[in-house]
Amino acid sequence: MEEQFKKAFSDAKCPYCGKDKLEIMQRIAQIPLFGEVLEVVSVCKNCMYRYSSVLCLEQKEPVKIKFIVEKEEDMEVRIVKSQNCSVEIPELGIEIKPGPASEGFVSNVEGLFERIEEVLKALDEKNVMKLKEDIESVKKGKKKITLIFSDKSGVSAIVSDRAKKLKYSEKQ
Repeated sequence: MEEQFKKAFSDAKCPYCGKDKLEIMQRIAQIPLFGEVLEVVSVCKNCMYRYSSVLCLEQKEPVKIKFIVEKEEDMEVRIVKSQNCSVEIPELGIEIKPGPASEGFVSNVEGLFERIEEVLKALDEKNVMKLKEDIESVKKGKKKITLIFSDKSGVSAIVSDRAKKLKYSEKQ
């Protein structure tokens, strides 16, 4: 049975607005493909800032997964990205490395692109416009790309019969 969210902290300082209105809740849950996880959700009652993360409590064999996104329907393919997972999309020059603020999440390929687009909104460069156009082409199934997940914790997954598991190497 899944544990309910419990308040871990109340009236913490919000990293966005600076007010002492951040509520942090957590729970331990069993999530398919992840195993046992700690889910943490933070919400500011003042500015509605929201942050969530899924921290894996289990370690598995390292994994590298390659998936070719080639049609619009591939946007619905389920993905599981741990906080330790790096993501590469070579055709678009995208490389996302895990760091201290890296989030684990369960989504789909389209959700991953939405997260990338949120980051791009903060940038105002000529190359960003081309990248945004390329992402739209991928979403519409007009541009084929390779999605590569490399995860030393072994928790990440791309849930598709077409996803290929490769040999993981630390030198990636």
